Amino acid sequence: MELQEQLTTLAANDIALFALSYDSVSILAAFATARGITYPLVSDEGSRFIRELGILNTRSEPSDDHYGIPYPGTYFIAEDGRVVDKIFHDTHRTRDATATTLREHFGLALPVTGPHQRQETDALVAIAAWDSDTFVRGERIGLRVTIQLAPGVHVYGRPLTEGYFPVTLEVEAPETVTVEPVIYPVPRPLRFGWLAEELSAYEGTLSLTTAAIFAEQREDVTLTVKLRFQACTDEDCYIPQRLSFAFPLRFRPFA
Repeated sequence: MELQEQLTTLAANDIALFALSYDSVSILAAFATARGITYPLVSDEGSRFIRELGILNTRSEPSDDHYGIPYPGTYFIAEDGRVVDKIFHDTHRTRDATATTLREHFGLALPVTGPHQRQETDALVAIAAWDSDTFVRGERIGLRVTIQLAPGVHVYGRPLTEGYFPVTLEVEAPETVTVEPVIYPVPRPLRFGWLAEELSAYEGTLSLTTAAIFAEQREDVTLTVKLRFQACTDEDCYIPQRLSFAFPLRFRPFA
């Protein structure tokens, strides 16, 4: 239902949504009515187009009732018909949350509707936000931590000389949840008057991103997000600090 709930946002950004299935027109019509789906569900009965795309699930034998089903994925198609991007995961169980897809692949600055928390120090404001506060088994949900540094303040990036503390983001999760590597923006080399060396650093505003895949999680869970940093000015450095954000996320069984 996440896709249905995002139709207004999609339309406002000139994005058309279609879903392709190997099911018949009658089955798809009944499914759409039962689930309240209003976007087009396209029937590829016989899986001819699915084969042309090269996404036929070959693990199913022709004698299997599920033969003809595609590997699940998402294609991004431009107005001229070119495929400009796509999403496919190693396992058929993994699905991206809609808000995560819109942010990562369309670059949309969506309103923060998922769980988010704000913490402030003398040096910065940090806002941690998940793309959804609920999940189904196998769902991939993005996390974005936005850091707004005070004027004249910087934090360090990588690579970094030993003895300094780069900004670091960690997510504590149970084994049933897979956390992807954090993506850090590229810092720029800065030379400070009181140092005889050039260091990788960030100024202004930066965003750190990652995502969690709820591979086998079947009950509510709390994920802890930890941000470590050392903030400095041209004249002085603060003591290294850690900020911690605890996010309870709710399991949403398939209806």
